[in-house]
Amino acid sequence: MPSPTIAQIDNQPDGLVRERFPAIIACLELFGDDESFSSIRDQIESAINLDDRNLLIPLYHQIIPHLESRLWADNQTQQDYLDRYQALFRELEDLIALQSIDNRHRVTVVIPVADRPGQLSDCIDSLLIQCKRYNYGGQANNQFNKLSVIIADDSVNAECIKQTKLLCEKSNNNGLSATYLGRDEQEELISQLSEKQKNDLVSHLGDMHIDRSKHKGPSAMRNLCYLYLSTNKQKQKNDIFYFIDSDQLFSINPEESNTQNINYFYYLDRIFTEHNAQLVTGKVVGDPPVSPAVMANTLLADVISLLQQILCSPSANPCQFHQHSPVDTEDATYHDMADLFGFTPENKSYEYDCPLSGEHTNHDCLVDFSHRLNQFFHGEHPTRSTHYQYLNPLDSIVPARTVYTGNYAFKSDALAYFIPFSNLRLRMAGPTLGRILKSVMGNRFISTNLPMLHKRTLGDTGKAECRPGVDITDNLVDLSQEYIRQYFGDVMLFSIEKLSSMDYPRITPDKTTLASLVQEVEDELNQKYRDKRHQVMKKLATLQSLVIEVLDNPDTSELPDNSAKELGQFIANIEFNFGSGSVGFQHISNETIKTNHLENIVTAISNYHTDLESWNKAVSSLR
Repeated sequence: MPSPTIAQIDNQPDGLVRERFPAIIACLELFGDDESFSSIRDQIESAINLDDRNLLIPLYHQIIPHLESRLWADNQTQQDYLDRYQALFRELEDLIALQSIDNRHRVTVVIPVADRPGQLSDCIDSLLIQCKRYNYGGQANNQFNKLSVIIADDSVNAECIKQTKLLCEKSNNNGLSATYLGRDEQEELISQLSEKQKNDLVSHLGDMHIDRSKHKGPSAMRNLCYLYLSTNKQKQKNDIFYFIDSDQLFSINPEESNTQNINYFYYLDRIFTEHNAQLVTGKVVGDPPVSPAVMANTLLADVISLLQQILCSPSANPCQFHQHSPVDTEDATYHDMADLFGFTPENKSYEYDCPLSGEHTNHDCLVDFSHRLNQFFHGEHPTRSTHYQYLNPLDSIVPARTVYTGNYAFKSDALAYFIPFSNLRLRMAGPTLGRILKSVMGNRFISTNLPMLHKRTLGDTGKAECRPGVDITDNLVDLSQEYIRQYFGDVMLFSIEKLSSMDYPRITPDKTTLASLVQEVEDELNQKYRDKRHQVMKKLATLQSLVIEVLDNPDTSELPDNSAKELGQFIANIEFNFGSGSVGFQHISNETIKTNHLENIVTAISNYHTDLESWNKAVSSLR
């Protein structure tokens, strides 16, 4: 039976399109006599006159960038344009639903999580809003046709596990099919492997017999998810697997995280349909995606600048910290060693962008800043969070070299490229994988402007729910294990980068050559880490003097006791984590300990081809 025409849908030949598809008609009125829109307007009117929805559907794709340009004019989010924008997508979905076949991609969102039910709840809420606001793939029987979610749980706390399971139920009850991949399900998956395969996959999955009181780690969990996805007998060619982190939202607006300015699934489908891509990575806005271990120097520069300005201006004056330009998202200004990643280092401070609204003074700003300052040790950077800059995702595609492991998507053939060296549990796993993918995929590994909002801390607590390896005792935050993982993760990353220029992983040098190269990289990084630590301690001495001056200054001395205490806590935490007694610094300075780490790195790099072969055999057997 032929599909109904637009006229048959509405059964009102006069004005039927206006009533059935008001969003596209509203766009005709919105753009008026805009010359750049004239060609599209003529085509829309022709499709309407011919009563042909098949001609009309492609025109939605042409209208969307015009509406986005209005939405992001002057970098201002305009609610009226946003409402029109979302309505246009929902209308497009209604029109596509009338076709007999919808060949667009199915998207499975995969969320590894460990003891973060609160942050995961925000993430799931954001995902559900995305589904409802844009309705990608349409619905049947109150279920989204082309969307599903897998929650891979690495939690060890019983209450967190219970809450995570409830979030799966919530997703299912809201029409988004959810699969819970908990410890039982993970062990069932692993039980399908032979003993030899289990031994062969230790470098991919870590200790598979690990007790339930310990975390497997994010890289091992992602690899477990890859293994699970490989066994899915319902897997199709048009599947997209979209990995995100539990501390992220489908948004780019820190102030209004539910505004949902981007239709993520629509753009992923377009990208994989129109480009010969194997893996696509986005980025993040909001909190930086790196450890506080490599951000202390930039933060101290900004804190010193803020206190100096506070001391030079009457504290009762109206707050002067609101006239600032957003930090460029492309130059990693939050990173102490941005030059390692090809960015030009800046020796300047960034001004604090006060979040307080209404009438308030410099004094009020300082009190609030003091309260926020220790959130740095939980992953925030109070002065250098990154901001979204509009560029249509289809126009922003470039070859990539880094996988943002909290925001990347791929087709099923990329399941072969697991997260490498995961048993070492180092940071920088995404950039390391990215260097390998750049070598093996070439231009099929791409980056696009589809960032997600990164929120390290939960609500008003100012703390992350769970950061494995970060110990908190009273008000002292011990970053030493994260510092160590960051340092040797950098050694791994930049060793792989050097090897890539030697055609790795296609060609692997002998172990002697590898050991020499890795040692050379470590020597360079060790000196750089020492230099940065020296700069941190020098700035800390300046900050200590400034805090004393602030507390002694009659104009600023009326700080609440909590503010003075919080400033003291910040100084104590910097001293603890970066001073001469720092466990992390002592660890990377100990030759015996370093030798052990470097030997493990050399062995892991040398074994990559063996690991790749073992992985593909295991995946094939499970299929």
